[in-house]
Amino acid sequence: MSVSMSALVLWLASTPATARTGDCPHSAGRLPTLLVEGEIGPVEGSACLARALKAPGRGAEKAAEAVAKSFPKALQGQDPDVITVLVSSLLPWLQRHSLEPKRSARARAALQPLAEEGLLMGELAELHRILQLDAGRWDGAPLTARRLQALHDQEVLEVAVERLADPGLRETAARRLVDLRLAASVHPELRGALAEEARLTTLTTGRFALPRDRYPVVGVVAWKDVLVLQQGAERDVPGIGTLSHDGALPGVHLPLVVGVGVDGLKTPVARCDPALVLDPTPCLDADRLAFAGEQPRFVAIDDVPQVLRDGAMLHVTIDGEPESLLADVAPGSVPVQAWTGSQGSAGPDLDVVLATTDSSVIAVTVTSGEDTWRGWVDPNQQEPFGIESRGGRGVPGAPGEAGAPGHDGLPGLMGQCPNRRGGPGQPGADGFAGEPGGPGGDGGAGGIVRVRLDCATHGACDVLQRAAVRWIRSEGGDPGPGGPGGVGGRGGRGGDGGLGNYCRDGGSDSQWTVSAGSPGPAGRRGPDGPAGAPGGRGARGVVTLEVPDL
Repeated sequence: MSVSMSALVLWLASTPATARTGDCPHSAGRLPTLLVEGEIGPVEGSACLARALKAPGRGAEKAAEAVAKSFPKALQGQDPDVITVLVSSLLPWLQRHSLEPKRSARARAALQPLAEEGLLMGELAELHRILQLDAGRWDGAPLTARRLQALHDQEVLEVAVERLADPGLRETAARRLVDLRLAASVHPELRGALAEEARLTTLTTGRFALPRDRYPVVGVVAWKDVLVLQQGAERDVPGIGTLSHDGALPGVHLPLVVGVGVDGLKTPVARCDPALVLDPTPCLDADRLAFAGEQPRFVAIDDVPQVLRDGAMLHVTIDGEPESLLADVAPGSVPVQAWTGSQGSAGPDLDVVLATTDSSVIAVTVTSGEDTWRGWVDPNQQEPFGIESRGGRGVPGAPGEAGAPGHDGLPGLMGQCPNRRGGPGQPGADGFAGEPGGPGGDGGAGGIVRVRLDCATHGACDVLQRAAVRWIRSEGGDPGPGGPGGVGGRGGRGGDGGLGNYCRDGGSDSQWTVSAGSPGPAGRRGPDGPAGAPGGRGARGVVTLEVPDL
């Protein structure tokens, strides 16, 4: 099992010092430079940086500043392992310092060099935007009440409510956030008679929970289909959190499924979700709407095909009265599942079984070594689905050597009496051209994929065979990029002008000077070397299909 550099760094950053082995002989300020220049490898660099960024006092801050300053050269080198180590080691330190607005100034200072060079990307860019709010700024300008009232990005407003130092601006952001949600609500009453009550209640309590005496229940429904959530190993589900499982279906999240009709509202309401911030959507508190088996929050699904065919029985209690509901169940869309080889190597070999079920979905099982993934896929789902073995991306080419600097010009001759001024300095020689970058490596070949169909009739086998042809492939890896050309050598410095002189006529006792010569021009910087040629795309792998002999 391979471990990514990101996982390695995060593990090192979270374990006590006694759990690590070896000492790092390099200073924190020099570590990123040594890593970028290839004097230490990514694994050693990961360990040393993780330790440096947990050092007490100014040590960690100096290490973070050094990491940020090393990014331009790292990006020029295009070594993905080095860039991954730098980003992954800096992020935990930044996130620790961004949790508290009082400490976030250090994180902003560490990111400032990257921001000035336009090198912020991915999670670093998002973190920098959030940290600006602690300083009362957004997108490079002061965040005023007028700007807040014009914002439409609800995620930005949520962060502003939490992090802005000015209480007046926090209140403005909260009002703007609630007003946007009222305007977008599925409940038309929130744009009419209930608007002010919903606004005031939400700003005061954080939600619009309906009291029993004014909003009695008039009915209960399973108001939307149950979507079965599926993913290979982990998935972040909006409004629910992270689901982690071994390929089995995690089940049904009841608060997203059950709706309750109340007097005065045309649309059913759900249970209040305490995780939501300033949500004016009408809802019922847990004392009004409760579910059987609150812990865990999911109802387990054991017989997936049967539930997909017949539906799921949900048991709830509403204002103290038990209710049972039959909800339709549909398989959630399953994204493409890809197994990719490491850099430059072949893709993993896969064993795939497609099997018919009692419903319209196809049961899919994929085995790669000791890992197994299972899913249930609707052949007609709108989003594309596929099972893929893919070769690793080719190794990037080595960067070219930098060109040698030009020779400095010689100084001019000294001025001579009575009237010859100092001679001009000689021009510096032009710098030499940088060397070409090295060629990129070829992508790895796709792995061998063996597909077996588990079906009992010719018609069912035909369905599975068409799905196999459409879904399963083995692709070669992307070509490695050519190495960047070496930087052209600097031009030689122009020679100094010849010195002036002091002259004196002994007979007349007169005195005068002759001026110094002008310096010679500097040589021109040499041209950068050309980038290396990219590697080739990896070859496609072999896919075999085993159909039962009926």
